[in-house]
Amino acid sequence: MPQMIGIRRREIKLSTVRGPSSLSTPLLAALEAQRGFSARSGGLWDDYPGAINPSAARLLLRLVEGRVLDPFCGSGTILMEAGRLGMPSTGCDASPPALFISAHRTWRPSDAELADFQHAASAAVAELRARSPRAPAGGRRGDWLCPQCGAHVFASKCECFACGASKPPRITTPWAEMREVVASHAVRSGASRSDGSHLSPLWYCFAVALRRAGATPAARGRLTPAVDAFEAAVECYLEHVQQPPPPQVAGAQATRPVLSQPRLFRCDARALALPSGCGGFDGVVSAPPAPGVADYLRRAREERAGLSGELALEAPLMGMHTLPGGRTWPVEWRSSAEMGARMAMRRHPAKFVSGWRTDQSRWMGAVARAMRPTSRMALLLDDGALEPGKVLAFVEAAAADADLALLASATLRAGHGADRRRSMGREGEHEAAARGLHAVLLERR
Repeated sequence: MPQMIGIRRREIKLSTVRGPSSLSTPLLAALEAQRGFSARSGGLWDDYPGAINPSAARLLLRLVEGRVLDPFCGSGTILMEAGRLGMPSTGCDASPPALFISAHRTWRPSDAELADFQHAASAAVAELRARSPRAPAGGRRGDWLCPQCGAHVFASKCECFACGASKPPRITTPWAEMREVVASHAVRSGASRSDGSHLSPLWYCFAVALRRAGATPAARGRLTPAVDAFEAAVECYLEHVQQPPPPQVAGAQATRPVLSQPRLFRCDARALALPSGCGGFDGVVSAPPAPGVADYLRRAREERAGLSGELALEAPLMGMHTLPGGRTWPVEWRSSAEMGARMAMRRHPAKFVSGWRTDQSRWMGAVARAMRPTSRMALLLDDGALEPGKVLAFVEAAAADADLALLASATLRAGHGADRRRSMGREGEHEAAARGLHAVLLERR
């Protein structure tokens, strides 16, 4: 019987650069920052699929200047970093949940808006704490403490076995009760963005709390864990939106700086249609979706359904108030028109590749028309499920058609010098090639 002999892996990074070092070096540094980056949820939906490393975003943003457009804004990381650099920015995405997440992650409230949110959140938490019935320590789901004698009563009993007191009234689903409390306080904590859209930070914290507690069955059966999750989400969000004060200046009163807040629009980059007066961008920085790697809208539907689940909650979460039944999702939530969806590649591989190439020409042409002459476009690309280098070739061809000149590029591909397995009795060796990353800097002619 053939014996398999494994050889220890040793990673080798293969890099290729083109263009002057002043441009290619930052591009390669951005790839190094992105390589191995794994977005993990810190409680604010920063584990959005295809997320870009904030460090890589900053490096790309420093290669452009002026007003910036991100036609695939996703969860808004590039927009957040542009705001920290003081660059006005605009974000677009075809996904409603992406805009819901990015709108709240990029919210930079004024002092009055922040005070209103803090007051509404504190009042909501206090009311929920007051409503929360005491749960016995170490008890099973649904167990309750008698309000008169303090006896531990099982969930199946409606009366206290010790004193005969009735079970205190409580709603079956604590999350539904929390929804009512949040709804009553959310009006005061709402805020309007400069683009006219409406956002409610309190509802966002409610969605984050649902998401964080969803993996714990006890959190859906008792009110106290639900309140804990909501309070933790509020504290995390307050820490996110509050910016550190500027350095103290003698004789001047320190105020909290308000960073540049982006404008957000829901539109498909392949048919970019912005309101009048929003064009003429000085730069474009984006990380387009990788081909055949993820099903963004399918995951978004699962995420939105998970926020309601068996509770059947009606709340304005992820841009949708009521969860649709069956296959009656709105058109903008369906995967049929999604660019680069993994499901589409699995169904029709050959058709997917030709469609992907056409999509690159469409979105790059539409975005180029919204750019000023001599403005720059910095892109972070992923080979995804296509052959190595194909994505880069498609983008360069689409750039030439859109009258965009290539200034510099960098490619980083990780191979395994000793990542091979030999089988006695078999000829040849097999080496697995890793997906490549590319950074491209273009200029509008």
